[in-house]
Amino acid sequence: MAKQKSMADRFKQKHTAYHEAGHAVAAVVEELQFPEVTINPNEVEGTLGHVLLDGFDKRFRPDVQITPRRGEQLMAYALVAYAGAAGAGLYAGRDFDWTGAGEDRRKALNYLSYLESEPEALGAMAKMQMLRARNVIKLHWRAVELIAKRLLAQPQRKMSFADVHTAMMDCGRARTAARSAVTSSRAQHQHIEPTA
Repeated sequence: MAKQKSMADRFKQKHTAYHEAGHAVAAVVEELQFPEVTINPNEVEGTLGHVLLDGFDKRFRPDVQITPRRGEQLMAYALVAYAGAAGAGLYAGRDFDWTGAGEDRRKALNYLSYLESEPEALGAMAKMQMLRARNVIKLHWRAVELIAKRLLAQPQRKMSFADVHTAMMDCGRARTAARSAVTSSRAQHQHIEPTA
């Protein structure tokens, strides 16, 4: 029984790490700053981890007209909210895993509701942002994996924005180096000797 609980706890921790790594990667892609990503539970808020985004909620005034720039920010925040479920989902072998992500879904819909109040259009906008979030996570999957693994391995179980950004850059450099090696190898094998 203790072994089953231990396995369940490890899966829950990994699930949380991939969920939070999804949020963090999407935030970096969308150029949204955050002080840290953590997989430390917060019993007061009832979360298993979090990425606290800087500033938007404090500065946002819905009574002021939504500018195009503010609209883009709302879309970015919705995408980041959906990216946690995309990260956990891909880890679990499906598109999304909404386990424990009800608050993320609520936040995303709240952000989008400032742009669209008609239910059918709001639903279409939400679906579009979910698909964009899934695509961001798929495109940056190596970074999501690396960040999740680092979160699980570190005693403090957290990373700063700069740490996440560096990990993403490292993954990008590794991908570029691999592509260069493949391209170089293909070029060498495709060299054709001139005929006499």
